[in-house]
Amino acid sequence: IATEDIAMIDGDWKLLETREGKSFLFDMKNDFAETTNLFSTDDAQATLLRAKLNALKKDLPAIDSSQNQNGKGKRPKGAKKRDVNQ
Repeated sequence: IATEDIAMIDGDWKLLETREGKSFLFDMKNDFAETTNLFSTDDAQATLLRAKLNALKKDLPAIDSSQNQNGKGKRPKGAKKRDVNQ
């Protein structure tokens, strides 16, 4: 299971893997709003994209999970909220 969510786009397809171990596959050409998860129904495409994503993940640097131990995408202790009006 990844320490962060990760996604990749390949042509019209998007594969998303969550830190909780869930996988989502979307056909962005026919479902731009990403409402239908095709991961379990399009096995060939899911297998292809998962292989490509796994190859990409091998080249990614390790994430220091001690920076954010809650795993929920919240700011680490002491981090400041970004002002969206700047």
